Amino acid sequence: MTAAESKPLSPSPAQMTPGQNASLSKPVPVWRRLLLFGSAAGIRVEGANLRVSVASVRPGGAACMASFVIPDFRNRPAAEWKAEYEREMKDRGLSDLAATVLLPRHEVIVRVAQFPGVLDKDLPSALSLELDTLHPYGDEDVRWAWTRLSRAGGVLIGIARASVMDRYETLFREAGIPVSAFTFSASAIYSALRLYGEPPGEFVSWFAEEGGAGGEVYGESRSRAVFSAEAEPSLQRALALGASELRLPGQTGATQLDMILPCPDKPPASGALDPISWAAALSGGASLVSKTANLLPPERRETVSRVRLIPTFVLAACVITVVMGLVLQKRYADRRYLNELNAQIMQLTPQGMRSKAVDRRIATARARIDLLDRFRLRSKDDLDIVNELTRLLPPPVWISQLEIHPDNVVIAGEADQAAPLLKVLDSSPLFRNSEFGMAFGRDGNFEVFRIKTMRRKPQ
Repeated sequence: MTAAESKPLSPSPAQMTPGQNASLSKPVPVWRRLLLFGSAAGIRVEGANLRVSVASVRPGGAACMASFVIPDFRNRPAAEWKAEYEREMKDRGLSDLAATVLLPRHEVIVRVAQFPGVLDKDLPSALSLELDTLHPYGDEDVRWAWTRLSRAGGVLIGIARASVMDRYETLFREAGIPVSAFTFSASAIYSALRLYGEPPGEFVSWFAEEGGAGGEVYGESRSRAVFSAEAEPSLQRALALGASELRLPGQTGATQLDMILPCPDKPPASGALDPISWAAALSGGASLVSKTANLLPPERRETVSRVRLIPTFVLAACVITVVMGLVLQKRYADRRYLNELNAQIMQLTPQGMRSKAVDRRIATARARIDLLDRFRLRSKDDLDIVNELTRLLPPPVWISQLEIHPDNVVIAGEADQAAPLLKVLDSSPLFRNSEFGMAFGRDGNFEVFRIKTMRRKPQ
């Protein structure tokens, strides 16, 4: 990779000052910083090597306790590179640390989906319904995980083959390394950027492997919550694609990834710090506040003892107790006044309850009327959908499956030519943003298709 390829966009101020941390544009609340306690190892699978970073996360900042490389682990016995891993950790006085393992970027499908209004408890069910449209693996078993994004309704999803996950689980289990999470770079970077502050509103960043053999591009913007891609075959092309997908202004500069990640208060004693494994270590160390997408099933996640953190928690509890005592002392005088007000409120409560009961009955009646109206309109709208598809898709187009949802319609069938169907559907006043749910194939003289089209809201 040439020097020209590493600067495809105009340099930003973050590039001009080495070591600058651009992520603290808006500090996080104090209560959230108080929960930043923990230590973890971040392990990135890079070809035949493992890049390891160890982070100690505290409210005042993060320290890098170790950074090293285990070479050629795939072609060596697990006991051999396990001993090397333990020796490196022991030389730095580290032990009993759970690891957050980053899978290679090309082995994980990363998607960003919108589920506005869906509660966290309902998200797994909603995602499972859409899962087949989010990956190209067909009927092959997959593992998937998700995490909420800060934007309303945004969800970051990672999908990997089950066979790939089983291979890595077996590998680390044979080596005896406790693993608390298998995740991917986009999730780890997104979490690490928000530990001590909010990242820039719109940016694109890059990371290049040593020797220019590869790398990754990561970015965020108002139009796209997260962008993640491999920087192959050209970092310049990957950055240009990222800027285009993020719809960044032309003057926006590309930033090195280590310029926006939280800078370690204590740099590694030896070896260069790998920014992606450092992000994984940060997200693993701040497990109380960091919500990374974990591809490892809960029953197989390993944790380590946090007994050594008890003195810290006890001291923090003492400090909180003193602060609460000072606050309660000021509030004591107000409490007597509030008691008098509450006594008067109790006298007027029966009248208020009767008024609320009337309001509830009115609200219930209105809700029932609205439900009946919406049910009646939906039946008509669904029939309009069927009539419109009959008009738009005459023979020889044949529909074998039709799913009508409140916000979209899924059509599957056969046609002599499937490609023009997207334009035909979008020309209708009832449909928009039509797209193929899978690559269409051929069955004899016909092409088999599956199309998902969004329903237009009635004017």
